[in-house]
Amino acid sequence: MKRGLLLIAFFLISINFASANLVLRVTDINPTSVEPSEDLTVGIQIENQGNLDAEGIRLEVRNIGEDLQLKESKNISIKNLRKNGAIESLVYHFHISEEAVDGERIVELRLYWNNEGGGGVGFQKDYNFSVSINAEAPNIFISGMKTEPERLYPGEEMILTVKIENS
Repeated sequence: MKRGLLLIAFFLISINFASANLVLRVTDINPTSVEPSEDLTVGIQIENQGNLDAEGIRLEVRNIGEDLQLKESKNISIKNLRKNGAIESLVYHFHISEEAVDGERIVELRLYWNNEGGGGVGFQKDYNFSVSINAEAPNIFISGMKTEPERLYPGEEMILTVKIENS
């Protein structure tokens, strides 16, 4: 009798630990640094590391700020993701506004899902990644000058070599 109760207790406890466990990874940000008016591509993978299938999966871009414009819908849906290592790859495309200023931008994502047949029990995880915007104006200066010949007399030509640097 004790053995039967112990088996039932173990079974009930193990049921509670069965779950889909989705993990999101940003696999690519291309280019790694963007300038105003450029486009940016972000590759994302979602992996089910759990021991149940996940269904009703939705990835939502929650906050992108004013400098980034998303070219797709803020929500991408995936019907289901099999248990034990199934992976889904997604791509988001962004455009950097002309008025963007220099600095890092944090993009916030939220991943929603249900366990297969989970009776409406929902899960969510928040993620973020950063985008580096290089909008700083160039600091250009003349760092050297050379003439050949050094002196110019009436009717002669001169070659002027100028070294320009951006610091």
